[in-house]
Amino acid sequence: MKWIKNIKASHKIIIGYSLITGILLLAMVFFLKPYFNKTIDDLMKSRTKANLEVGYSVLNHFYEESQKGNLSEEDAKKLALKTIKNMRYLDDNYYWINDYDATMVSHPYFPELEGISINNIPDTSISNLFKLFTNIVKDRKEDFVYYQWQRPNEKDILHPKISYIKGFRPWNMIIGTGTYIDDLYEVKSNVNLTIIFSFIIILLFVVITITYISRQKRSEEALKISEAKYKRLTDNSPAVIYQRKLNTDGTITYPYMSDSIFPIVGISKDLVLKNPNSLFERIHPDNKEEYFKKISESAKSLKSYNYTFKVINGDKQPWIEIHSTPVKQSDGSVLWDGLLLDVTERIETEEKLKNSELTYREIFNAVNDSIFIHDINSGIILDVNNSMLEKYGYNLEEVKSNKVGSFSSGVYPYTLENANKYLFKAAEGEVQIFEWQCRKKSGEIFWAEISLKRGKIAGNDCIIAIERDITERKKEQEELKKAKFAMDKASDGILWVDNDGYIVYANDSSCKSLGYTQEEILKIQVFDIDPDFKFENWEQHKKDMLEKGSLTFESKHITKDGKIFYVEVSTNHFYLEDGYLACAFDRDITKRKLAEEELKKAEERYRNVVDTQSEMIARFLEDGTMTFVNKAWQEYYKEQLGFNFNAIGQNIVDLMQIKDFLNIEDIVNSLQHGQSIQSIERSFTSITDELRWQSWSLYRLENLQENKIELQVVGKDITERKLAEITLKENEEQYRVLFESASDAIFIMNEFQFIKCNQKTLELYACEEKDILFKDPSYFSPKIQPDGALSVEKSKEKIQAALKGEPQFFYWMHKRLDGTFFDAEVSLNKFIHKNKVCLQAIVRDITERKKTEEALKESEEKLRTLFSSMTETVTIQEIMFDDNNNPINYRILDCNDAFLKNFSFKKEDIVNKKMTDLYKESVHLQEFSNVVRTGVSTHLFSYIPFIDKHFSISVVSLGANKCSAIGSDITLIKKTQQLIAAKNKELEQIVYVASHDLRSPLVNVDGYSRELQYSIEDLKNILQNNDEEAKLSELKRIMKDEIPEMEQALSHIRNSSRQMDTLLKGLLKLSRSGRAALNILSVNMNNVLAQVISTFEYQIKKLGAEVITNDLPPCRGDAVQLSQVFSNLIGNSLKYTASERQIKIIVSGKIEGESSIYCVEDNGIGIAKEHQEKIFELFHRLNPSATEGEGLGLTIVKQIVSRLDGEIKVESNINVGSKFFIILPYMN
Repeated sequence: MKWIKNIKASHKIIIGYSLITGILLLAMVFFLKPYFNKTIDDLMKSRTKANLEVGYSVLNHFYEESQKGNLSEEDAKKLALKTIKNMRYLDDNYYWINDYDATMVSHPYFPELEGISINNIPDTSISNLFKLFTNIVKDRKEDFVYYQWQRPNEKDILHPKISYIKGFRPWNMIIGTGTYIDDLYEVKSNVNLTIIFSFIIILLFVVITITYISRQKRSEEALKISEAKYKRLTDNSPAVIYQRKLNTDGTITYPYMSDSIFPIVGISKDLVLKNPNSLFERIHPDNKEEYFKKISESAKSLKSYNYTFKVINGDKQPWIEIHSTPVKQSDGSVLWDGLLLDVTERIETEEKLKNSELTYREIFNAVNDSIFIHDINSGIILDVNNSMLEKYGYNLEEVKSNKVGSFSSGVYPYTLENANKYLFKAAEGEVQIFEWQCRKKSGEIFWAEISLKRGKIAGNDCIIAIERDITERKKEQEELKKAKFAMDKASDGILWVDNDGYIVYANDSSCKSLGYTQEEILKIQVFDIDPDFKFENWEQHKKDMLEKGSLTFESKHITKDGKIFYVEVSTNHFYLEDGYLACAFDRDITKRKLAEEELKKAEERYRNVVDTQSEMIARFLEDGTMTFVNKAWQEYYKEQLGFNFNAIGQNIVDLMQIKDFLNIEDIVNSLQHGQSIQSIERSFTSITDELRWQSWSLYRLENLQENKIELQVVGKDITERKLAEITLKENEEQYRVLFESASDAIFIMNEFQFIKCNQKTLELYACEEKDILFKDPSYFSPKIQPDGALSVEKSKEKIQAALKGEPQFFYWMHKRLDGTFFDAEVSLNKFIHKNKVCLQAIVRDITERKKTEEALKESEEKLRTLFSSMTETVTIQEIMFDDNNNPINYRILDCNDAFLKNFSFKKEDIVNKKMTDLYKESVHLQEFSNVVRTGVSTHLFSYIPFIDKHFSISVVSLGANKCSAIGSDITLIKKTQQLIAAKNKELEQIVYVASHDLRSPLVNVDGYSRELQYSIEDLKNILQNNDEEAKLSELKRIMKDEIPEMEQALSHIRNSSRQMDTLLKGLLKLSRSGRAALNILSVNMNNVLAQVISTFEYQIKKLGAEVITNDLPPCRGDAVQLSQVFSNLIGNSLKYTASERQIKIIVSGKIEGESSIYCVEDNGIGIAKEHQEKIFELFHRLNPSATEGEGLGLTIVKQIVSRLDGEIKVESNINVGSKFFIILPYMN
């Protein structure tokens, strides 16, 4: 025992305290171990259940989105499963999901089980386990389960595990998560080891004290090293890191500034630290006022701010972006931590992009032709340019609300049905170019040439239509058509001859008179049809025309078969782009020439009747005896009948074999002197067996001197005429066959009445010929045509126009004899028949075609409606390259409604604009140009700040430096991911704070337990003392000094236990408030407030508080949740009171716009300004040492109000009181 005496007193004290502490710690292990183990078990279960509720809330969130219609149920499930599958907490803890039929839906570490029924897995332990999960959920909806399962990185080893499972009935799913019990044992072991190690730590206290100073030295050195590393980091960063301080006297200083300030602003950090004004002087004058305004507002609100401005750095003016966060210092000054970034390049790029987009749009809208973009499936118009809107008189919204048929004339064949045929062909990849009759909004009809081509926009097939107004060209074509018709049908021959004498045009009369077809006549020269016109005279002929302007002369033409006929030719000339053309009008003057020749012969006959008369002339007496014949008679009969003798004295009847048709006696009796019988025709067979025709005229002559009567007969051969008549009759028969066999109905009209019709007419009108002849067109028409015109008036109008020589082609509604209607096309043309003006009407039944057009129109309407429902944004871009083939910008050629709606653009403001004209930079220029160059599609994600949206974009090449971008709005997904991240962060904060707040009461329990143990040891030692007097004296001392301390220690231990219990209950309450199902109705807030106040009735009376309630308006919300909100606020008003005055609480409400605003006002202790922004944060307490509670109440209040789409604010002054404003949607 001597060695004890040699120990120093201070050392003895340390050793004694150490031994006593060790003994107390060992005792505490045995006494408090069950309590600690239970507390840790409960905490672990609570944490597991809370983690499960986070995953459950994700399922519930996406389910609510599908119920609101923001997502389809299928998309909501996919997003929920994907989100939960990627969620982790505490390193590798995860969630799994199976359905009520024990089929695995989602497992992050065992994806091979997904979609497989657990019942089909050979391992019965797994199948039995999931059957247990299903049974638990069906019986109790949710509960804890103990079992064994592999860790993610140890799939061959089973570990005990505790999990919490819960059923999500709307989707028939069971979600679960758990903690490995090995981790729980480790925590418990750590607690026990902590207690044991505490004993060892106390024994080592002396050593620790001795080494403390040396460790302090090393810590200072480490701090210096850390500061040096930080300084190197900040100095080498391209961003400027700084601290700015607003002092209480209003001056601004910079406690810190990194070296990066010099390259950006052009001044050193030392100069800024020494003279802050040197930095302020560099701010551009246009931005300086706003810069200091931002600082002032941030100092007042203590909120972070961002600001972009220009500075002056020599001859450069770079753009700077500042990010700064303020913190109020204890001395009242404000200190900002901030970053300065050089964003000059980004700003300039954005400006170029905006200019580029504007230019692109201007070019698109500057095109004179109208441009339409159609959906390939529906035919719906996606976009048009300004030229279209100006031409048609519509605005963009009207265009998109109309069908393509609305822009067609509707007059067959320019109908919706035929328009859709072209669209369908273009959709199949066949380029369509055609002429079309269009209608403006005003009703004006015009002609257009339309080109349809299939293309791709943002990966979606479309049809691009380019329309050019050809109305004037069509008018010219119509005039040319009329002129050509007039020339083709002219009775005179018309020929166009080129510079080399070749015929390049011949009308029908020319072809007919010359005996050539159109193809044959265009291969010959004018010299081939005029035997007197030689090639060598052609140049002189052209020269004469140039000098005189026109020539008129007589010539001869030769037919294909060699016949000659006489013509009168009028020629003129003109020049075209292709060269010289001569135009000749040829009139057949053969008859006139023959008449002239006959006249000459007559004159000769009068001079020499006998020898020169061309007609056969003979005279004979009443008995038929021939008294005279001329030379022509003799030659003719010699040639035709072989007479080779003198006919004088012969009987004409016998000689000419005319007994069967000529009775001389009757003729003599019927004729008086000078009278004649004209055109007696007869036929006979010549000696060559050729059938010939003659025409005879007879005259009665009386010779009074000789008192005898003579008959003179003048005859001529009419064989050629009769043959021509036969040919004409045959041609008429051919025409009749064509007329009767035509597939269209054909009428011949005598002005306003039908005088002839073909068989097709009778079939089409379901009548007989007697029913239709001598009727006017209105008889077979409804009273009113579809366009509203009276059939009688309109038919007269068309007939009168045709009679003027204007061919008519129009649509007409006809009525059959049985009263049924049919649609038809009518062609009406004038012609001359037997010197009478007639009209030919051709009627074609287009009923089936109209039905087809209507079906096509209906189909187009469906396609247009389908396209209008697109939700993805679609744009077409054309990439712009410089001379080195580097991409420099792009212009937007087209976009759909979804794009305009998402970006709040108007069509005319974006299409054909360069991207830099619309935005600061050419967004995704590199990605778009790569797709254009390689033809390989790509996918990218983009965030658009000015509309606060995220997009998933697919980019595909369209060829010719064009590409299309299809964007899907994934903002909801992004926000959900951010929500999950926030939830995970909140969960980590809860776990951290919970472990911290639990550790504090545990330390109190540990400390006060040691004090109790010391007191117990002292009591034991006194009781073992045999000296009764000393024993009594010590006991009195203990009763006086230590018993009160022991009572206080026990009180602290109980308080710490209650504190831990309160914290755990608060965490559970917070968890439940965020996942409780809401029953949204119109809430009577007067009833809610009355119920809340009734629960505080005892406290109100006890504290003598005055509670004043005004009439409250209703709101949209959950009555149970709102009861919790007002219970918390009124409870706080009763708890945090000022002792020097009576408690007064006022609850009021009002309606503002579409909101109900409630105010809970008290006259309590108030809340300091520095706490007002943070009181709704998790675990935040105004004065933790002076107030009770775990700091969760107002967090729960804010969470409830936010879930109800509301807002909560606070106004408060120290020692005056507080006002809490709750703003909720109004609902009566």
